Amino acid sequence: MIKVSSTGALLFPHVRQRVLATFLLHPKREWYLSELARQLGCAPAHLHRELALLVKAGILRRRTEGRQVYFAPDPACPFLPELAALIRKTMGIPVILATALEPLRNRIACAFIYGSVARQQEQSGSDIDLMVVGDVTTMDLLPALAKAEKETGRPVNPTVYPVDELAEKNRQGNHFVRALLADPAKVFLIGAVDDLKEAASRRPAKAPQDKQARNRRTTGRSRR
Repeated sequence: MIKVSSTGALLFPHVRQRVLATFLLHPKREWYLSELARQLGCAPAHLHRELALLVKAGILRRRTEGRQVYFAPDPACPFLPELAALIRKTMGIPVILATALEPLRNRIACAFIYGSVARQQEQSGSDIDLMVVGDVTTMDLLPALAKAEKETGRPVNPTVYPVDELAEKNRQGNHFVRALLADPAKVFLIGAVDDLKEAASRRPAKAPQDKQARNRRTTGRSRR
């Protein structure tokens, strides 16, 4: 869940800040109400009122497909680029990192800031601790994170796990992974707490039966 700065709080109501950030940082993506409510961690009824106001103001557009209603930034809005720039400037580090990771979103189960920045205890120049879980490598992230480091003026310290590796370390009781899962101080950039829990609890894939049979036959021969 992206947090907002005190400057952003002066300009927009709390929920509206987060709604605008989510839409304007991902301008080509459509969201439906329950999906967005889950992402932002707020009540659908409250969120529906905010979306209606933003549609009326011409900032968002809505379309209906079957029983589902989708919302997205309205490209016809004349001040959309300026509003996106304002959100970007007032919401700081999380917004910059979320924007940097957006091209890789489809390969990432969840991504979040943790450590001193997430706890709002950082000092000037503190590293930004970033956890990324998904089908990406550190090398995949480097170009995007280099740009983010330049914009924030801080080094980004990424930790990257494939989903299966995170789940395996969790099952084995890895201290770092267990402590990270238990720590409530996280600023989610992609996904949410439920996505992290799902990834960390994934069960290992079972070996095909024919492979298991071969293994048993091989083991049997070795014992003779």
